[in-house]
Amino acid sequence: MNSEAQNLDGTYEVIDDRPTIIFEREYLVAPSQLWTTVATAPAMSRWFPSRVQLNAHQGGGIVFTGDPHMESSTGTVTNWEPERHWSFTWGDSEIDISVEPSGEGSKLTFIEFLEAENTAARNAAGWHVCLHAMQSVLTGDTMTTPLDWEPVYRGYADKALPTGAVVPGINDRN
Repeated sequence: MNSEAQNLDGTYEVIDDRPTIIFEREYLVAPSQLWTTVATAPAMSRWFPSRVQLNAHQGGGIVFTGDPHMESSTGTVTNWEPERHWSFTWGDSEIDISVEPSGEGSKLTFIEFLEAENTAARNAAGWHVCLHAMQSVLTGDTMTTPLDWEPVYRGYADKALPTGAVVPGINDRN
């Protein structure tokens, strides 16, 4: 397992009776660059697990397509504060993304309010891999090796994040 996979920085909490995973990461880029990367469809489609179409305003729609492990789906933008914060529904989950200045760069707070507790390790591993890819998008480093999801998942399971959810493409076959 590489060092990024060992640096399992996603945490699990219960917030307002909802199981939640949280990532807080610092980036040496301007907040406007981080915002563009996390809140515009072309940039999101480079690190997000699906291609994204986004109608960027509160109440706007969001469409996810092209993930080989999931059906296409839609969601709704539930909060839109340009350059700072936005959130959207994705199935029975809600994703909450905040960007703020920090030191010489920016801080990202990425939260998923989960549909079920047993999805915590699976989803934390998925977002961990995505945020690793996002780092490459931010730096323009095309040589960064993508993370292998399964060792990251095992690491989050070993950290005692709840497990048991079906893993699309792995244990959902009859």
